[in-house]
Amino acid sequence: MVYEYEGGWSVHLPDALWAYRTSSRSATGFSPYSLVYGSDAISPIEITIPTARIEAVNDLEWDTKSCSEWHLLDLEALDEKER
Repeated sequence: MVYEYEGGWSVHLPDALWAYRTSSRSATGFSPYSLVYGSDAISPIEITIPTARIEAVNDLEWDTKSCSEWHLLDLEALDEKER
């Protein structure tokens, strides 16, 4: 395998790390990314082809009130995940 890439493995390292950090673990049920940042990661494909959650966020005006409301919704969702 090393011979096939001939030292070019470092090109694939960021993709491999992204996949590792954003995939759920069986022990916790969460990905390392979601444990650190408190929400699921946005995949690069969701930027080019927006999903429903991306569209919902893009339509918001970012002010203090809406940010705090979204934070409360995230906390409520986290409580539901734990149950």
